[in-house]
Amino acid sequence: MLLCCLWSTNIYAQRYTLEGTITDAATNEPIIGATISIKNSSSRTGAISDIDGKYQVQLKSGTYFLNCSLINYTPYKDSITITGDQKLDIVLSEKVIQISGVTITAERPDKNVQSTEMGKTTVKVEQAQKLPSLMGEVDIMKTLQLLPGVQSSGEGTNGLLVRGGNIDQNLILLDEAPIYNTGHLFGFFSVFNSDAIENMTLYKSGTPAQYGGRLSSVLTVDSKNGNVDKFHANGGIGLISSRLTIETPIQKGKSSLLLSGRRTYIDVVTQPIVEAAETNGIPYYFYDLNGRLKFKLSDKDQLFITGYTGKDDVSLSVMDGRFETSFYWTNSALSTHWKHTFSDSLFLDVYLIRNGYNFFAEANFDNFESTAFSGIEGYQAKARLKAIYPKHELHYGATYGYLIYTPRDLNTSTDDADGVNFDADILNVSKYNNDISLYVHDYYEINKKWKVDGGLRLNLFQHLGDYTEIIEHDNFQQDTIQYGRFESVRNFWSVEPRAAARYAINDSSSIKASITYNSQNAHLLSLSGNALPFDIWVPSSALLSPQTSIQYSAGYFRNFKNNLFETSIEVYYKDFWGQVEFGESYRPSFTGELENDLTIGTGNAYGVEFFAKKQKGKLQGWFGYTFAYSNRVFDEINEGEQFPSRNDRRHDLSVALTYDISKKWSLGSNFVYGSGQAITIQEAFYLVEGNIVTKYGPRNGFRMPPYHRLDLSATYTRKPNSKKFHSSWVFSVYNVYNRANPYLIYFLPEGNLAEGEVAVRARQLSIFPILPSITWNFKF
Repeated sequence: MLLCCLWSTNIYAQRYTLEGTITDAATNEPIIGATISIKNSSSRTGAISDIDGKYQVQLKSGTYFLNCSLINYTPYKDSITITGDQKLDIVLSEKVIQISGVTITAERPDKNVQSTEMGKTTVKVEQAQKLPSLMGEVDIMKTLQLLPGVQSSGEGTNGLLVRGGNIDQNLILLDEAPIYNTGHLFGFFSVFNSDAIENMTLYKSGTPAQYGGRLSSVLTVDSKNGNVDKFHANGGIGLISSRLTIETPIQKGKSSLLLSGRRTYIDVVTQPIVEAAETNGIPYYFYDLNGRLKFKLSDKDQLFITGYTGKDDVSLSVMDGRFETSFYWTNSALSTHWKHTFSDSLFLDVYLIRNGYNFFAEANFDNFESTAFSGIEGYQAKARLKAIYPKHELHYGATYGYLIYTPRDLNTSTDDADGVNFDADILNVSKYNNDISLYVHDYYEINKKWKVDGGLRLNLFQHLGDYTEIIEHDNFQQDTIQYGRFESVRNFWSVEPRAAARYAINDSSSIKASITYNSQNAHLLSLSGNALPFDIWVPSSALLSPQTSIQYSAGYFRNFKNNLFETSIEVYYKDFWGQVEFGESYRPSFTGELENDLTIGTGNAYGVEFFAKKQKGKLQGWFGYTFAYSNRVFDEINEGEQFPSRNDRRHDLSVALTYDISKKWSLGSNFVYGSGQAITIQEAFYLVEGNIVTKYGPRNGFRMPPYHRLDLSATYTRKPNSKKFHSSWVFSVYNVYNRANPYLIYFLPEGNLAEGEVAVRARQLSIFPILPSITWNFKF
């Protein structure tokens, strides 16, 4: 493929390449989204700088006028003469604009109309920081939940439900390293510290072929680079946590270091009170640590090393220490990224990645001790090539991953005073896997009206030994097959095509359509529907086949008033196969493999999404509305009849607005409304021989009351005492009108059971009333 690219480059030798990097004069950091316009008397062309600040255009020989511009920067203008390939690096200086509310966008303002991309949204940290947040903790994951087609998995939680999919059907990548559990405090706060993040990009449809392994969406999280010229620090102190980030050059202009940390401190602050009251206190804390190294090795080589680790820790002691329990869960990721430029039209990215997720629990009662462990450990290598031609942009590459799943590792032991000892592994079965992919994706501009792209991803997922397969026979006999280390147990091949097209009606409107086929080999086994730390991940194996889906989508995109307003209407339809659920008779047990308790089914989801966004001015924000259905069918659930999934919400509306009153004050607001969640409840109770017997209704046949909430915030930015130190205060109110939104519906009996006079009444649990918060942020 490399030879083909080099050969193709020679075909267009009559054209010359102008390329370079656009950087900020103050920070020397690359500038994303700068517009380069090049014209002469006979032609006009241009480019947009990418995430690394790079641009490149193909030109014939001649003299041209070049203009490079971006909001908040002084334009760069020059006359250039092209006689061969040429490199031109551009440095832009920030200018002061006496207008409030100006936002620097990382993409060309009409990209939503002109590109083939559908269902793609990029959220900058600056946008999330202006909006209200729970307990003052800025959470980009919750900002994504305000987009059409994206729902929360529960009150206050950061899990994403995208277009009728489940919470495990989202591929979440931190600098290309998969993150399996994105929640702190049982999902109420995100693991992504906003001070260490540059932006997030969500793909709901038309996913590029370089991404695979999930059915519903891809979320890429890009870490912030440290400043290569000056020392900087910023942080904040809130009600439940504090954070600090430092950036410093290692070798000025060439390398930098960024370190960022966040920790809750309620357990520390309350410790003196706890000791005085002789109580156990608040036995919980979490922390995050992020680090990033950046090296400019040469004009054509850059190296990035990113590390992340986070931990939640809970401990409890009661009955004068007779019963003690503790559990924790951790995420970790280490990513090494080498970027190399072969030529003006060929670029290489290589990644080496190690990531993991672990959950550990321990309980002690007198002399009896038990432990439980569940986790995933992964190693990946990725190579990606991008080749650019006058009409084509070709992406292709390969990925190899080695994964170790440990669904359950259970151990129990005892050591009593009589010398009776017992120590045994109840269950310890790990599964080893290879995950290998090849892909190619081409973006082709046929003419000004038509633009298309198409890709193909080939994936091989292997279940490997060491493994003992148990084969059950009808006569209750069993056979076993023993597989040695790295011996193939099962191979799952998947060919995943995807395609998209755009027809430009005019400069401000277009029609788009896409189709995407995906497979998934990672399965989350959950009874709650939320991504809780004690949920269990299992891979495709001899006991469980992959999940697959196909999505069709189409939309109309229109911008108004010189791209001041961005609007779209998208419709979609998805089919799911290989969906997994626990059967209706499932009861948790500590024997056997969990896959034997699963039932396999199908599903579908379809809907229409409306989106409107204002991108400039004092008042900015967006409106999103989704009308959708999501259904499932399992032979062993609901008597084989179709039922709504837990993610089936007919109406979902969100409004997010920010308003800059002055240089000192800005306001933010969120309003969300959603149809009640579909749940399964008891529909009848019988008193039989002194016992209450329950009859359940149809699967997910009951709707909770609708969910709605208004949040408000105000940010006061103090006039700096010096040019170096800046600070601001953020005042936020969550759930302004104190709506008692349902988190859980449960039933309690009332009366005298012995006399047979019992009434069972429903109760609603709501967890977040009106919650004010205050946060102090600073930077220097």
